[in-house]
Amino acid sequence: MPERLREPLRAVIAPFVQPDRHATPKHDSRVGAYVGYTVRSIYYDTASFDGFFANEDGLAVRAKPRIRGYEQQGASSLAFLEVKRRNGAVGSKVRVSLPFVSVAELLDSGDIENLVPPSTSIPDARANASQFLFRLARFALRPVVLVTYDREPHVGTIESSLRITFDASIRSVPYPRLSQLYSEVDARPSLPGHFILEVKHDARFGFPSWLRPFLSGQGLVRRALSKYYTCLTDQRVVQHTTKVRALANAEWSQATRRRIGQGSHTTPYREASSWIR
Repeated sequence: MPERLREPLRAVIAPFVQPDRHATPKHDSRVGAYVGYTVRSIYYDTASFDGFFANEDGLAVRAKPRIRGYEQQGASSLAFLEVKRRNGAVGSKVRVSLPFVSVAELLDSGDIENLVPPSTSIPDARANASQFLFRLARFALRPVVLVTYDREPHVGTIESSLRITFDASIRSVPYPRLSQLYSEVDARPSLPGHFILEVKHDARFGFPSWLRPFLSGQGLVRRALSKYYTCLTDQRVVQHTTKVRALANAEWSQATRRRIGQGSHTTPYREASSWIR
């Protein structure tokens, strides 16, 4: 949405929401008084960018591992290891929190028992950490992009499960190191002059009916938008030929395994090439 609609939209949602109590209100001359907090995420993907292409192809079931931090780095900063999932129109995520200073050691050692503290707010913390580390190892994932943005969060007053966020000033850095989670050096902006409106609601109540007239009156169309996909596209990290090479390599490997299993050493040129023609 264009930034000029931020104030009118605030007026529309005001009777139904309140600022998220977890956010610290602060002034930002670019967008007004309440901007909430800064979100920082390092996203992981395979060498052939399977997660990127799953999003591009609109696969109904997909998952994105990421490491997330908030605001500025401090001595007690927490990081969150998350696996964000989508199954059709339904999104979910599993996460675990731990001190940011312990994340590198956890990734290197996998020592969940000593590095992931028990949590009353996340009862399955250690299981979630295990799931995150398993995905990194099983699919040989690597950090491909750091995505940073400023979030203005609101929660419903009548419908407590309602959450409305404005995400703005989106910027990214390709191939970040873990130590760069809180850095914005060489960050490239995406969607300048716009913010992303996200509406998360309980499926039982549906999309807020009171919000529809404003959105339709502005000619806005509801659609899915991935910051990960948008930033990688803007960074031009993924080339158009990447997918063709990845698919060809996958088919080559499958064909080779079949030939070896059949006791044949014939090079599978025809089987591999016919698939991508």
